[in-house]
Amino acid sequence: MKKNIFFLLCLLVFGCADNINSDSYQMSSVGSADQVGQGVIIDVRTVEIQGKNDGGSLIGGVAGGVAGSTIGRGSGSVLASVGGALAGAFIGGLTQKEFSEQKALQYIVRLADGNMISVIQGLSNRLAVGQRVFVLYGPETHLIPDTLPAP
Repeated sequence: MKKNIFFLLCLLVFGCADNINSDSYQMSSVGSADQVGQGVIIDVRTVEIQGKNDGGSLIGGVAGGVAGSTIGRGSGSVLASVGGALAGAFIGGLTQKEFSEQKALQYIVRLADGNMISVIQGLSNRLAVGQRVFVLYGPETHLIPDTLPAP
């Protein structure tokens, strides 16, 4: 039973990294109206999105403490619990960080008014230098291809 709970907690914490692709939105974006601009991609490069380890340390510490408590008796069991909690927290934090790291693309866009912005989004739906784009402003800015006929 303890193994099943540990496995489920690991899946919840480590199972998925944030979706940073241009076609992924937060639930709070549904029904909202945001500004849209136009621009042209002038540069693109691959960047590394660093992972987070906030929940992994907590879940790993709890799981390690529970696992350690099954070892020994009396003060030996207490020491094993503490050691298991510390090791679990360390390993859980590192594991979540590794699982949540991902590559992304940083786009430099020259807007229609001449200003430039930088937008980072996932690898899917890659855009090319020179491509015209719509800039979708909101809680998270997205770039999508501009499909209007060229002026």
